[in-house]
Amino acid sequence: MCGRFTLVTAPEKPMSRFQLQEFPFDLKPWFNIALGQPIPAILADCGHRRIVFGK
Repeated sequence: MCGRFTLVTAPEKPMSRFQLQEFPFDLKPWFNIALGQPIPAILADCGHRRIVFGK
């Protein structure tokens, strides 16, 4: 299996690190994420950051 990864963090960590105001979805430990699966992503727009769930 190539290109797989995990996402294991508490929502407070990315909120603090990226100065996010809200975390609009539940983030649970996620193992064996494959390429092409939708994942959380942090977007910056005019100096404001937000987290979205997408590809």
